[in-house]
Amino acid sequence: MGMLRIVAGAVLMLAAAGAAGAATDERSDMAAWVRAALLGESAPTAATAPGLEVKRQDYGQFRLNRSVMDTPLKVGEKDYKHGLGTHAVSEIVVHLPAAGKRFEAEVGVDNNYDTKGVKGSVIFAVEVGGKEAWRSGVCKGGQAPVAVGIDLGRREEFVLRSSTTGTALNMTSPIGRRPG
Repeated sequence: MGMLRIVAGAVLMLAAAGAAGAATDERSDMAAWVRAALLGESAPTAATAPGLEVKRQDYGQFRLNRSVMDTPLKVGEKDYKHGLGTHAVSEIVVHLPAAGKRFEAEVGVDNNYDTKGVKGSVIFAVEVGGKEAWRSGVCKGGQAPVAVGIDLGRREEFVLRSSTTGTALNMTSPIGRRPG
């Protein structure tokens, strides 16, 4: 299974939820969701379609596997093939195909031609069941990714948020995927 990574002019990396210890059917459902959400393949049919819902995107265009600046996803010196490219100020609802157990991710500031690995100042957060379950410290351009790991409490959706700290303008945030 993959871990998602979110890169925002800062970058937040996310992990696909619920893979560890999941039954074979759950792993199959999660793999289908990851393929649909990150690779654009056909999504399985469900009451609420699994996938990503961009609620807020303050700059540029949300992208799969690319930054908002349409560059490869990179946090610090680490490159990511798969992820979600969003602005440093964003809100993304993740709809899972089934109840999730765990979410793992990495966060950080995207290293692109605009940020040059030095610009950007972002805080990332994950909300589960209407409550903040995780919040990063201030992530700055050039820093290595920061790990995220939270219990989803069998929820079928959670929210990813990123916000600037007042020093990041026109930054991008990639979200990537890591096996987990």
